[in-house]
Amino acid sequence: MGLFDLPAPLLAWFDAAVLGALPIALRLVVWGLIASVLSMGLYKLISPQRRIGRARQAALDARRKLASYDGEFSGLGSLAADSLSSSLRHVGLVTLPAIVASLPVLCMLAWLSNAYSYELPRAGQNYALNFTLATGATADDPDDPGEIGGWGHSHGIWPRPDQPWEIKDEAGRTILVLPLQIAVPTIHKRTWWNFFFGNPLGYIPDDSELHEFTVELPSRTVIDLGPGWLSGWEATFLTVLLLASVAIKFAFRIH
Repeated sequence: MGLFDLPAPLLAWFDAAVLGALPIALRLVVWGLIASVLSMGLYKLISPQRRIGRARQAALDARRKLASYDGEFSGLGSLAADSLSSSLRHVGLVTLPAIVASLPVLCMLAWLSNAYSYELPRAGQNYALNFTLATGATADDPDDPGEIGGWGHSHGIWPRPDQPWEIKDEAGRTILVLPLQIAVPTIHKRTWWNFFFGNPLGYIPDDSELHEFTVELPSRTVIDLGPGWLSGWEATFLTVLLLASVAIKFAFRIH
């Protein structure tokens, strides 16, 4: 797991044990509400609200003076500098708390992407595989796969759980076992960003000629309405998150 995947087991347990009886769309509404409460609550807790309020008012006053100034051009510089410094002071006070408050949302986004983006085929259904081969990797730099050397495509029948199929690389090492336990379509070699966001399927060994392997899984439809980009989990979750966060901000007068 990556750093932002650490809460994933707890999120998965809550989703199955507490929200399991709800339709997927309602689960995402609940997750959006939870994310907004956690994020805005954490922001209010760690941010200097009084100082932010004073800085915000000072920035508004400075901009108002600048907008209403009708004197000599020589006097404009000090007003512009005051407006800029006031705005930067306000931004400086809110930036770090906002970054910290976004961490629960990042953790939830990472888990939701793995849990709700795709569906697993049923046993006996057709599926497709795609892979790319890496050439040019050297023993002293195994993390650099070098130039992509080729690609391949094949089809198959999705196996039953009691008849798993192992996919091996050129060295006979098992890369993937079908049927998958989680609907994540791609396995690849480990990269730097996997320190933050891990791949639940694991990773291809650095010295393998196989660079990436993708199982073409069907996308999960949450709301079958409108264009395709509205049908996934992202639209429902992010809409609820945004609206609930704005409502909390105004209801509790969070600066």
